[in-house]
Amino acid sequence: WTQHIVLTLLLADRKYKAAACTDDDGNSNASDSTDGDIAYNHVSDYAPFFEIDAHWQDTRVLAESVRKNHDRLGRRVFNTHLRWDMLPKKR
Repeated sequence: WTQHIVLTLLLADRKYKAAACTDDDGNSNASDSTDGDIAYNHVSDYAPFFEIDAHWQDTRVLAESVRKNHDRLGRRVFNTHLRWDMLPKKR
């Protein structure tokens, strides 16, 4: 449930930024990366499990669908059950 809270906060921030980019006539000045709502079927569309192989092309490259959604969101967000000391510390 935590990943859903995080995603909800990020989407609210994205919507706030898009609204802040609206001029007096109601026209959006936002870029494609912040304009509009993001619809999703499941929270894992944008906050996938870090340790699930299906979310990776190989051991270092995220799957195209995950990269595309992270780009749309403007952030990289993951769900995990790994302990802090088990997570990679470098990009």
